[in-house]
Amino acid sequence: MRLLWALGSATVPELVEAVRRDGHPAAYTTVLTVASRLHDRGLLRRVAEGRTHRYRPALSETDLVERDSASAVAEVLARYGSVAMRQFAIRLADLDPETRRQLIDLADATDAGPPLEESET
Repeated sequence: MRLLWALGSATVPELVEAVRRDGHPAAYTTVLTVASRLHDRGLLRRVAEGRTHRYRPALSETDLVERDSASAVAEVLARYGSVAMRQFAIRLADLDPETRRQLIDLADATDAGPPLEESET
């Protein structure tokens, strides 16, 4: 994904060349399989280009991290409930006041729910 974010778009041969330029071995079939799976998962878009496909990211890196982070937090909360909430609260209490304020401002700015009060952290 990072390679495609950097390139913008690429065909499998272009990806193989870029991976090899970075000093990693890369088989065409392996890169094709990974690109196809990422496409199937909705992470890449592809359009036919001659006898191959051109792949491009379906999401920005920021959007993917946001989506995956939200999913991970939801999964932890669903699985561990109040125990997870307690651990989050402990970690928040350990933050310095400026970092805590920045976190509260960030949460408020993303419509993650009702605004948090300083006393709630």
